Amino acid sequence: MQKFPHLKIFINTFSDILTKKHRSKKDWDGVTKGSLWGHRFFIWLIKRSGLSFAYGFAGVVIGYYIIFSPRTSSMIYRYFRKRHLFSRWKSMRMTYRNYHCFAKILIDKTAIPTGMGNKFSYQFENHDEVTHLLGQKQGCIFISAHVGNWDVAGHLFGKHNTHVNIVMLDAEHQRIKKYLESVTGEKSYKIIALKDDMSHTFEIGKALINKEYICFQGDRHMKGTTTLNRTFLGAPASFPAGPFQIAAHAQVPVVFFFAVRKPGRTYRFCFYIAHVDQNMTKREITESLASQYVCSLEQVLRRYPEQWFNYYEFWDKEQENLS
Repeated sequence: MQKFPHLKIFINTFSDILTKKHRSKKDWDGVTKGSLWGHRFFIWLIKRSGLSFAYGFAGVVIGYYIIFSPRTSSMIYRYFRKRHLFSRWKSMRMTYRNYHCFAKILIDKTAIPTGMGNKFSYQFENHDEVTHLLGQKQGCIFISAHVGNWDVAGHLFGKHNTHVNIVMLDAEHQRIKKYLESVTGEKSYKIIALKDDMSHTFEIGKALINKEYICFQGDRHMKGTTTLNRTFLGAPASFPAGPFQIAAHAQVPVVFFFAVRKPGRTYRFCFYIAHVDQNMTKREITESLASQYVCSLEQVLRRYPEQWFNYYEFWDKEQENLS
């Protein structure tokens, strides 16, 4: 770096820009970003030129988003600098990789359900143990995160049981949602939308009684909801209490899973079977499940740090000084 003083100046200057805290959202607002035009364009591009060209094109336009989305770029850059302690240069490179990986996953989410699933390969960790659980037909709770392509798991689980329910905020723009469904067809799983009147709890309970699968996201919470505090990647963070409370009362197996993207159009499913001691109180089980979940999430992010897609201020306190 000493031989290229101008490059060092550029890296330090750009790093300072990304390090600066922009007026960012402290809490996730449940809104899925994206325009109808953007979805239409990439669907057209995939059909016209294929997946490889779509991936390459996404890599070219990412620079625009890094520069003109300073709030998001700053958040993810500081995630690499503070949580993984990467150098400035590596944090900048990883910020680009994060955007590019996210773009590829969005493309895959369109391609896989439209008949291109055979263009991808799949790997599994602890597959036999999870397959055994699914074969017992007793229902199961899966808790995932916004890491990799968690959405692809709905198609995988459908091979074992057609009754898969994903609990989430159904806040995606209706025009985009309807357009994607017209292209990709009906989803192989059911969405249980979180609602203010708590009616979703009855749907969850009914599904569990019918021995169906329930899938939660354990790494996002809305402002005002009950949370559990845990040290995560070296700093305090808040996680939604709901998925772990429901799992503690359900008395069915609990599995943490993450579908990460690897080179060569490969997805690796990482399964972690939770240990539940029924001799503990429901509160103790809730706390234990949350701790086990955070531990498994940390393990995955240490291996695949570029696949963290929570673009808001996730950690409660940012105390480290960057140099």
